[in-house]
Amino acid sequence: MKALPKTCSFILLGLFLAAFSARLWGEKPRPRPFPEAVMNMNRSLFPIVCGKLEQPGDKFTALYTAGTGVFIDTAGHFITAGHVIRRKFSTSLDDPTGCLPAIYIAKSGWQPGAQSYDANWFKFGDCIQDANVDVAVCHAEGNPFAASLQISAVRIAKTAPAPGTQVAFTGFPVQSNQPVTTQSRILRLDAAGKMNLWVLTTEVADQPPWPGSSGSPVYLSDGSLIGIIVRRGINADNGLAFALSSDSIRAFLAEHHLFLRPVRPAR
Repeated sequence: MKALPKTCSFILLGLFLAAFSARLWGEKPRPRPFPEAVMNMNRSLFPIVCGKLEQPGDKFTALYTAGTGVFIDTAGHFITAGHVIRRKFSTSLDDPTGCLPAIYIAKSGWQPGAQSYDANWFKFGDCIQDANVDVAVCHAEGNPFAASLQISAVRIAKTAPAPGTQVAFTGFPVQSNQPVTTQSRILRLDAAGKMNLWVLTTEVADQPPWPGSSGSPVYLSDGSLIGIIVRRGINADNGLAFALSSDSIRAFLAEHHLFLRPVRPAR
């Protein structure tokens, strides 16, 4: 029997870091890149949270945001960085020390400036991952696409963009309760074992990928996904972002015999 979606209020999980908050909200807002692509991408992504189910009423309370996920088909499958789902999750509703894996989806979409949302939450499972590739494919129970939500699935790019191409990535950094978009540019493509990683430089130096951005989709101006954020640079690479490329994602899906369903572009 499929689990039914639960309704909850998605409230700010924690305060922003003071410096990040000042930079992000204190300054005059900068124009978002690719406004239509950003709007459409916001319908495909969501925070992956660790939470508790409380009685009475089966109230679900999120404890923290583990990362970001993005739908790849209308059956409820999504991808994220592999290390996001390797956090401490428990699938037992009776485990008092465990932490249930779930995703939040705002019923009316993610609205700029909103402090809380009327949202549905869905447990997820059946995750497939590879220790050599930092990506995971999971399935949301109850299929959010059957719940009349304002959501869509992404298109994964078939061709690789050239260095210098402007891109953007969107996620839920530092416990943000709404998606944050960062404008970026491709520097190069690096090989790392079985993975190909895009090396990105952020257009704004004070907006590198913060914790919670792992799994964030990286996309072009036409909205097609070219990768997902897997880590941020440190030390000499400070200010850079590293994203698993779409060709590595496709190779992972093929290797594990996962059928990537074609999806229609968001309208």
